[in-house]
Amino acid sequence: MKPFRSKRCWFGFSLLLGLIFLIYSNTFNASWHLDDYVNITHDARLRIQDLTVDTLWQTAVSFSKKPRDARPLARLTFALNWYFGHDDPFGYHVVNIVIHVLAAFFLFLTVAHLLTAPNIQDSFHRHRYFIALLSAVLWSINPIQTQAVTYIVQRMASLCTLFYILGLYLYTRSRTAEVPSIKILFFAGCIISFLAGLASKENAAMFPFALLLIEFLFFQDVSSKKTRWILIGVAIMTGLVILSLGLLLFFKGNPLGLLNYQLRYFSPAERLLTEPRIILLYLSQIFYPLPARLCIEHDIAVSTSLVNPWTTLPSILIIIGLIGFGLATIRKQPILSFAIFFFFLNHMIESSIIGLELVFEHRNYLPSLFLFFPVAVGIEWLLEYYRKKNRYIYIAVIVGVTGIIVGWSMGTYVRNFAWTTEKTLWEDAITKAPLSSRPWHNLAMTYYEKTNQPAKAMVLYRKALTLEKKNTFHKSVILSNMAANYYYRDDFEKAVKYWQKSLDGHPRNPKASYLLSLGLTRLGKFDEASSYLDQLIARYPKNRDALNLKGILLLKQQQYRQGLEYFRKCLQLRPMSRSTLINVGAAFSLMENFQRADLYFKTALVQRPEDKLVLLWLIRNATQKGDLTAADRFIEKLVNSTSEKGVIIWLNRISRDWLYNDHLLTPALNQKIRDRFQFLYLEKIEAIIN
Repeated sequence: MKPFRSKRCWFGFSLLLGLIFLIYSNTFNASWHLDDYVNITHDARLRIQDLTVDTLWQTAVSFSKKPRDARPLARLTFALNWYFGHDDPFGYHVVNIVIHVLAAFFLFLTVAHLLTAPNIQDSFHRHRYFIALLSAVLWSINPIQTQAVTYIVQRMASLCTLFYILGLYLYTRSRTAEVPSIKILFFAGCIISFLAGLASKENAAMFPFALLLIEFLFFQDVSSKKTRWILIGVAIMTGLVILSLGLLLFFKGNPLGLLNYQLRYFSPAERLLTEPRIILLYLSQIFYPLPARLCIEHDIAVSTSLVNPWTTLPSILIIIGLIGFGLATIRKQPILSFAIFFFFLNHMIESSIIGLELVFEHRNYLPSLFLFFPVAVGIEWLLEYYRKKNRYIYIAVIVGVTGIIVGWSMGTYVRNFAWTTEKTLWEDAITKAPLSSRPWHNLAMTYYEKTNQPAKAMVLYRKALTLEKKNTFHKSVILSNMAANYYYRDDFEKAVKYWQKSLDGHPRNPKASYLLSLGLTRLGKFDEASSYLDQLIARYPKNRDALNLKGILLLKQQQYRQGLEYFRKCLQLRPMSRSTLINVGAAFSLMENFQRADLYFKTALVQRPEDKLVLLWLIRNATQKGDLTAADRFIEKLVNSTSEKGVIIWLNRISRDWLYNDHLLTPALNQKIRDRFQFLYLEKIEAIIN
């Protein structure tokens, strides 16, 4: 086979590049959403300071230590984005769109080469460029792909898909190459792509089976019984190897790890019964992708039996029928069979028995790759058939295909507006999934809390409590956020009440235990708070928040040495934590070991030279030990850190801060501040420091 002419390759790439960037041009400043925070903006491991080989390697390795972090390549790309743009979403969106362009381009090349395979009719060879490009265009502009492209963290899915389709392309090139060395080179690239896909997301585990599908449907003699048995045997062996490796790497050899349903409100059997209905929903969204049908959330009733809801059994029968149809058309329509089998094969991980949430649209990004392959073949056949027989139908087909491309492109552009902000995303979800609690809860938490509208947030939280939860943990999370709402309004009694309710729902929830301890501390119930913290630290000895709060409680109880021990444990977990350095310094200062205290305060000051809190502790230290010259120097630096009025506002806040007000603003320190500000805002200062 002669390779694709370079001009056609460049034309295809340019068309896909221009079209995709155009329809995603309104997403460059779309905000962070949902899992973006925990995986990107709040992940300290991403914040690399240089691009040395050692830094990049250590960063990648750090992502591989836990099964849930076993996507080191995708996360490493987030780290690189962070290095160049920190938390500005612009660069992340650019990379996501580029990944989408490349995936579409390699889909184009893969389809083109599959059309030259031995089992494909010769009539397709002449039109393979058109079929391949149309397949790639229809897949890439489909509005359902917006969740995998615009939702930044789903780069894990799109990057996995890019390496997956690249591997398939290299395999087809290896199978059609005539020079042995070139054949080996392409196959080696195929293996590397497979490993890169696995390092992006676990879904790439289905890649070997996809190769078997291609081999069986496009290159082998399917009429040979011996060949069929050989391929079936290879498929079984491949499945056993992949399952064994998956259990070993991700579930520590425990098969029951696949069935982790502790946080789900449905059983494995109910999930299996429900997924056929969801698969048909996906297919309807792919072929009828109106923006009004797409959403981050869906109201899906769980199937509790074959007849409840009644659509369960028909959905199962339809899927069995589709798979049976694919088997029946293997010889006559291998392209159609391949599209069907590829779709269901790549839904086996996220749409089977593994205890994941029921439905997310980005799960179709990989499975839908070849769904438009037979569609493009059918369109090409219609055009060829009616080119001479009926000019009007020929033109109608062209107009219809053009209309679909334009309509889907506009649909993608319109759908992307929902991703603009957290408010637009969750308001859109409330409209389309009004029975689900998550949109109401997330709108309250991610928008109204951040815009300081606690009353509106509380209305939405209460609404969320009455609706269907996405997991058994969700009610506990809602109650915890309601408690936080009260906490920041200084209503500590109600905050403690709701955190207790949250903890009652999930007694071993570490976050709720910590926050309840925090609320009890604010109420002055130190013994009760300590009891919860002791239980929490016993279960999670490396919980820095719990260790830190326990240390602060001990300082408030004037048990300075015991508090210091907890702060030292925090430093062992994160040696240069600025807040912990301040707490260690505070403990030494309260023990009147001012020299040691100064050492820790000044180390913290190196990290942030104008840190007002550190400067205030240094002023206190210098005043307590009688070094008035040093105290004046630090006061001058404090004043110069902002406007004098700004310092006064900040001092007013510190004077009411439960954490430091009973130790930091001593009479001697108050006198020094009064002397320094004696001609400026005297009445306000008197009110603050007296």
